[in-house]
Amino acid sequence: MSYIQSLYHIVFRTFQSEQSINIDHERELYAVILKHTDSLHGKIYRIGGMPDHVHILVSLPATISLAQYAQSIKTFTSKWMKAHPGFPHWHGWGHEYAAISYSVRDKEMIVNYIKNQKEHHKHVTFQDEYRAFLIDNGLAIREDYFLKDRGIESASLRDAVRDIGIHTPHCALWGLCGVTESEPLRGYGLRIHSVTIPLVVSCSL
Repeated sequence: MSYIQSLYHIVFRTFQSEQSINIDHERELYAVILKHTDSLHGKIYRIGGMPDHVHILVSLPATISLAQYAQSIKTFTSKWMKAHPGFPHWHGWGHEYAAISYSVRDKEMIVNYIKNQKEHHKHVTFQDEYRAFLIDNGLAIREDYFLKDRGIESASLRDAVRDIGIHTPHCALWGLCGVTESEPLRGYGLRIHSVTIPLVVSCSL
């Protein structure tokens, strides 16, 4: 028998960092994330966030990679919110996400951090929080990509690309950055409803 403990603190932000997660229905969203994670045999310890981002503390089984989990959660929840009348301004998730691995000894510290998101953001903007999150974990920030969504600018079109099963390779640390984002791919096009759309490819780390 193999013994595996993979604990991740993941941060998803909304497309263009829009305030599009309706706090009146955020618990419904969290329940969907929890249920979908259960179906993937993962275990969530805490979910919390604000109208422009969500924090998740989750352990993943050996049967699914971090990149696969992030892709699955973003795609599933985006479709769900688009169909939910409580999220009228939802346009999708941002291309990038942050994911840091932790020891199980750090679990309660992170649980409390996520639990106190509403209070935390009375004093700190998401941009400042996200920047500190990256720097504190030794990650270099590329300012030309920081909190920017590039490539296919239409979130609905980006989701349509995902729906038909076109995916790009994942970035080693961050997982899937979005369907348009991978340095090795250039000059590809996608034909949807008789319109050819170039996929401008760049990794938004």
